[in-house]
Amino acid sequence: MVRCKEIAAALGLAATVLATTTVSAGSVQIRGRTLTLPMPQGYCEVDKTHVADLYILSNYAGNTRLRTVMVAVDCAELQEVRAEKRRTLREYALVAVPEHTLQSDVEFTQGEFDTYIYQQNALFRTPLDRSSPKVAERLAELQKKPKQRSDREVVGLTAKDSRSLYVGAVVQGPVRDSPQYAELSVLSLSIVERKGMALSIYSRSTDAPTLFVLSDRLQQWVADTHAANRR
Repeated sequence: MVRCKEIAAALGLAATVLATTTVSAGSVQIRGRTLTLPMPQGYCEVDKTHVADLYILSNYAGNTRLRTVMVAVDCAELQEVRAEKRRTLREYALVAVPEHTLQSDVEFTQGEFDTYIYQQNALFRTPLDRSSPKVAERLAELQKKPKQRSDREVVGLTAKDSRSLYVGAVVQGPVRDSPQYAELSVLSLSIVERKGMALSIYSRSTDAPTLFVLSDRLQQWVADTHAANRR
């Protein structure tokens, strides 16, 4: 039987965005267990010892209602930020851990998480058809109406495998450096060593091909994370 209340708490669905970000050096401690956090291919970890990186942490690490434990950016973009050649990121990635996971010994299986997610929204049950024009239409529809506050709307399930479900969304609103900002995100809620972990990749491009490029990249990153923590 799926423990819906416990899983909802673990996902932090009722939590607010945390103001404090804890950035790790390639690993995170969860209840005495160290989990390795590999980089997505082509990405470098943001380092709070660099002054320029603090801008990224303060402006990009709050796009989750969980506790962010790692921020990664395309390596070339990160060098441009540090050289003061850019401030807006085209792509970035986050690893976040539910507060409940950090504070409790309760553990879950991937099957329990997946079943819970399926129950939340019919859009999560069947992966999107990559060849269908309906994906582009859905993206355009979600971006038609300007938002008065930052908001996230689900596009659909971009992929699923034994390690996770991958959910695409549009994040938009008057945030950061733009009065009307929009970006794509693909989120994975994965069980790594029986602990819940959220890995996500964001892009400022908001077209259908980008959505699936992000999904494929995230799927590989999740696979690498599981492999790095296999015992």
